[in-house]
Amino acid sequence: MKQILTMLFMLISLGNAVAVSLNGRPTDDSVCDLGTMTTYRLGRITFVDGNTQQIDKIFVRLALRFISKSCRDGQELIMHSDFGTQMDENYFRDVATLLCGAANIKREVLATSEQPHAFQVKCTIVKLRTATAWLTNAESDKSTEAMIAEGAPSRQSGVPPDDKTPTLPKCSERPRFGPFILGVGGGACRD
Repeated sequence: MKQILTMLFMLISLGNAVAVSLNGRPTDDSVCDLGTMTTYRLGRITFVDGNTQQIDKIFVRLALRFISKSCRDGQELIMHSDFGTQMDENYFRDVATLLCGAANIKREVLATSEQPHAFQVKCTIVKLRTATAWLTNAESDKSTEAMIAEGAPSRQSGVPPDDKTPTLPKCSERPRFGPFILGVGGGACRD
């Protein structure tokens, strides 16, 4: 009987634990895991065009939305960048500073042959209420959705003005046998 009560108590106490993983992988209640591919996964929750103005500020808000609803003080926050973009560097630093304080942030290089600039940022969340209040105040000034709509690139013409689509050379009228026989030459062409 004593063993059953002990097991029941342990199960009840585990009910208060909150395991957080943005990508759905198994974790424990000590982690607020937004890795791997943090930006990609946040962008799947709320789509943001890659050419949107103030995109790093928008992703700060998207990250804080997820974290404020799912995580708690004392958890280790993990954010991961596959490509090591400057945008990831900027908004990871801003999110971590709001939640953890600047002295508590650790940046780790996770370079591989496929992703030579990959990194992750880790810190212990200690200022969740302050960060949530900051997000609430920022949203009252201008919503994230309004920022996305106002900053999104115009698609009226169908092609952005700075798009330099390469033109292909004209194909010759007679067949070319070099690519087939020698394995050289060829390439794309247009009629």
